[in-house]
Amino acid sequence: MNPGQCFKRSIIHGAPPSDKPPPDMPPSPHKSHFLQNSDNERVKVTVRSRPLTKAEESREDVIPVVFVNPDKSTVTVRRKGSFVDYTEFKFDAVLGASATQADVYAVAAQPIVLDVLEGYNGTIMAYGQTGAGKTYTLADVVINDAIQSRVEGIIPRSAANIFEYASNDKNHEYHISMSYIQIYMETIQDLLNPETTNLQIREAEDGGIFIAGVHEIEVKSLEDVVTLLMLGDCNRQCAFTKLNAHSSRSHAIVIITVEKKTFSLLDSTNSSEGRRISKGILVGKLFLVDLAGSERLKKSGSEGLRAVEAMSVNMSLTALGKCISARADPSITHVPFRDSKLTRLLQESLGGNTKTSLIINIAPCCDHIQETLSSLKFGIRAMKVGSRAILNFEEEFRVLNRHLQENTQSKDKQAGNDTKSHNQGVNPESHIDAQTNSGSKCSNILDHKGKVSRRAERNILKKSTKEPDFGQDSKDVSVNCGEEEIRELQRAYKKHYVDELQNEKQKVEVVAGSQLMANSAAKVLKSLSVLDEFFTKKCET
Repeated sequence: MNPGQCFKRSIIHGAPPSDKPPPDMPPSPHKSHFLQNSDNERVKVTVRSRPLTKAEESREDVIPVVFVNPDKSTVTVRRKGSFVDYTEFKFDAVLGASATQADVYAVAAQPIVLDVLEGYNGTIMAYGQTGAGKTYTLADVVINDAIQSRVEGIIPRSAANIFEYASNDKNHEYHISMSYIQIYMETIQDLLNPETTNLQIREAEDGGIFIAGVHEIEVKSLEDVVTLLMLGDCNRQCAFTKLNAHSSRSHAIVIITVEKKTFSLLDSTNSSEGRRISKGILVGKLFLVDLAGSERLKKSGSEGLRAVEAMSVNMSLTALGKCISARADPSITHVPFRDSKLTRLLQESLGGNTKTSLIINIAPCCDHIQETLSSLKFGIRAMKVGSRAILNFEEEFRVLNRHLQENTQSKDKQAGNDTKSHNQGVNPESHIDAQTNSGSKCSNILDHKGKVSRRAERNILKKSTKEPDFGQDSKDVSVNCGEEEIRELQRAYKKHYVDELQNEKQKVEVVAGSQLMANSAAKVLKSLSVLDEFFTKKCET
């Protein structure tokens, strides 16, 4: 008997005993398997099936095509018209429509949050088609009539768990901050500071990826996180489509940074009175990624700007699928992370220094069977991606940075006071006299320490060793004057240069005691003696 004959029309989306596939169903050749070495770290995948909507329940032609089995962690899909009647997928965990938000958090998110508190990086990512329940799973927050927020989604539950853990840990000091961004049409925007747009992705010295200029706000309670989450949601791009009244048109990422400072006792003999010193900090980053859903324009009815947004989302999700496939295949050496801002930002989450949990949201309706199969295959490929998360132990950079800033400010203040006192101690009249006596050769060769500056010494040396330039070669000089006039000209030149060089020599010797300058002056005096002989010969001729 054909196994498909036992199914009747039903709206059941779980796995009731009466509508389960027959137990003697032959295994499908497309059945997935875990990694051979289960001890290796890899991406953990959880599948969540949403309930049928009221519109889907009211239809009479609804045929159950998706069957989930939480006990065996399998999802069976009926493929009408295919060569294979049924395809079975096995994951780390499978949750049906009756699963609560607490169940989803305990299975898919809580282990990652605990690892972040220990100093590891963690990523919780929701993937699926439009209207499958990704945003509801991650960031659903319900406010009751008493204006008190009731925690529901993974993001507020993770924050509540972090603050509860930090309050109960008396041996460590915690510093928690939060950022909220969106990737809208390949542009990174800060949802907590909407004025800053087109943020850039940078690579740190250790190879990590970060967003330059993102607004990071310190949070001290769950209420702070919920307030910032609601503020960011107001700035996020959403629109109405036929598949979802509040369809997300951008990828949203919440980044929670937990800095855990460790201490050690200086005097271990008396722990009650021993002084604690800081040993460093453990920095764990939690990335909560709400991916925009893939959609078909024919089903969603998107036109104009909405169609452009949908194409941009589909392109980034395609790039994500390519990176997952490349990471899952050991023979591929190049992973195209730079094809999209999303994949570039999630580079460490896809096989890097991060522990990753992927939540696949599916819709059980037969109208979305192709999208469901695509999402499940994506999850199967992601399970083959390994990870190499390590402890992020760093020095207490915040304290070091603060001390550095304090030292710099104190030095600047001291330098300013010294400059002010120096300016007050200078006699204005002497300063004016020094400027008016600029004709002296050695007026500006002293620095504030009373030493000859190197530049002034070089200038004096250059001037002293330079011979007089008469404008013509000595062989072509013709004297058309009398002997007495030549004698007077000789004495005038000799007196001018000898007197000037003698003064320079005395000043340099007194000020600097430089033997080099004295020798240079002696060389010039010797050249003047040669000049004297030249004039004497001209007079004789």
